[in-house]
Amino acid sequence: MSSDESRLREAVTAILEAGDLQELTEKKVRQLARERTGIDTSAEDNKKLIHKIVKAFVEEEAEDPIGKKRKKRRKGSDEEGGSEKEEEEDEEEEEGRRGKSSKGGKKWKVGDNGELVICELSAKRKVTVSEFKGRLLVSIREYWSKDGKELPSSKGISLPPDQWEKLVKHIDVVQEAIQHMS
Repeated sequence: MSSDESRLREAVTAILEAGDLQELTEKKVRQLARERTGIDTSAEDNKKLIHKIVKAFVEEEAEDPIGKKRKKRRKGSDEEGGSEKEEEEDEEEEEGRRGKSSKGGKKWKVGDNGELVICELSAKRKVTVSEFKGRLLVSIREYWSKDGKELPSSKGISLPPDQWEKLVKHIDVVQEAIQHMS
């Protein structure tokens, strides 16, 4: 197995484990894998490989919707050389990738453009975290529909993490101002 094939396998598996299988399409998986690895996923061999991985993953999920097989596979590899603490860290990391809260509920879903939809403020306004031109952004913006896909409009704001953190630090002051003015 080549290095690119191995990297694609890992990326596609991580995308499928973290994503909502009801929302993800093979095209979206290829796009996300290309963004993660930098490998051309439109090449015919890579398309076939990704199709094979997706198909196997979906079939495994259909047979085992709770995910017991994945847990056993991970535990087996952990027993070979990992400690109990590492196993707990792996589980926490996997929960983080999947977007699970500690109570088991989903924190976010993957949007049509591969962004993480944190919450929907209204029918057309969403809070998302995405990568654009290599930069991580927290966005609050309106969306519109085209051909059944939700697309971001120019109405809204996208903040890099440092500006987002600054806003979060001042949220109490914003709350006070809202209460003062209402």
